[in-house]
Amino acid sequence: MAFMQPEVLDKEEWAEVETNNGTYWVPFSILNSHETESARRGDFEPLLQYTEGTQVYNDQSRVKKGYGVRLSAPGYMDATDWEVYSSKKEALKRARELKRESEGEDYATKKKSLSTRHATTKLKNVQRPKRSREKDIVAAYVRTYTDSGQTKAYIEWDDGSFTEGEPNNAHMTALFERAKREGVRVRHEVW
Repeated sequence: MAFMQPEVLDKEEWAEVETNNGTYWVPFSILNSHETESARRGDFEPLLQYTEGTQVYNDQSRVKKGYGVRLSAPGYMDATDWEVYSSKKEALKRARELKRESEGEDYATKKKSLSTRHATTKLKNVQRPKRSREKDIVAAYVRTYTDSGQTKAYIEWDDGSFTEGEPNNAHMTALFERAKREGVRVRHEVW
């Protein structure tokens, strides 16, 4: 995915469409007038064509103004799903993160080795205390599995790891509350 480039759109209206296959962000700039008016009235059914879902949850869908961010391949149709952020600063930060992620492990390894070499040169024979960095939540969702009837809660972290648990578990509830405070919407998915 190294050929993918971050794309950030200026602030505009978006439809956040909750479906049985997850959350999809649809920019109003691609909608016709019927679809736009329908979304503003709270009927997101006409926007189903822009998602991979087969059912829309109107009560969980909404219209929001924000900045869209995704990765796309210039000259090709390849692109990731849109993510929408309230501020330009958040959108640009996410664009940088997506770019780093698209560059893969080589980038992370190279950056780490360069910073380690620089620190060693600068601070010879000095023991540096390890600093723990609090991980950021990048996604939060509850999945209901139709084949088994189980429901599981998931938190996805910025380092690529996941936390899984029961939705009503105190730990998962606390993580979902943190996600909401940090502006990460809890999605409901049916698998």
